[in-house]
Amino acid sequence: MYRIRRFGVARTATVLAAMYAIGFAIVLVPLGVLGVVVSGGNSGAALAAFLFAAVLLLVVYPAILWVVTAIALLIYNLAAKITGGIEVDVERLQPPAGNWPGYAPGYDQGWSQQGSWPPR
Repeated sequence: MYRIRRFGVARTATVLAAMYAIGFAIVLVPLGVLGVVVSGGNSGAALAAFLFAAVLLLVVYPAILWVVTAIALLIYNLAAKITGGIEVDVERLQPPAGNWPGYAPGYDQGWSQQGSWPPR
């Protein structure tokens, strides 16, 4: 059993904001194309609505989410200090055999010299 004792506030908030921005981009681009197609491509109102939604969903909303996430993580870190944090049960999987991209054979051998993997 492992315990999450604290989150890195800035990095975690940045990752979550980026995840939301990417998710919105995946949804927003097809909707923008659909709006232009439905309007016949001549409507300035459709383009203005698309640009407004793009700025709102890709810039403003992730920025707000960053702030809200940072506050939530600060509160979690304080609560974890008092309660000990959230316990998580994890399982170590064996790396795949062979020469896979991103895996260097013998990479985890340094930890076995310290007595346990993953490090605590």
